[in-house]
Amino acid sequence: MKLPKRELSLLKMVFRSADGLDIGALTWKHGISISEAFQVFSSLKNRRLVTKRGQRLVLTAEGRTWVIENQDLFAFEGEKEWRQVPAHYEANRIEKYEPYAPRRSLIDRKGLLHRLKKVN
Repeated sequence: MKLPKRELSLLKMVFRSADGLDIGALTWKHGISISEAFQVFSSLKNRRLVTKRGQRLVLTAEGRTWVIENQDLFAFEGEKEWRQVPAHYEANRIEKYEPYAPRRSLIDRKGLLHRLKKVN
């Protein structure tokens, strides 16, 4: 069975939550509208993948089995861009034996003043 993208994303959220996904968190934490959350939940409930327990959405036994069988839908694909540093954030490379001066914000002012008082 193939799931639409929004159903798959809700299923991911329910699967990743240890004790079920709080229904209220869908709107304020995940930014899903109430009507959209209800439609997606109804669809997943009709497929017997998710059920409501109190104020939480939890996976059914069939839902857990489906997620485990379709792990490739939940895994990262391709190159992990979040691990790469964008070029505009990379610092200039310092050559060997090139003098180095740290940023002023990195200098320990109290320690520096203490050392200067010892020398004088």
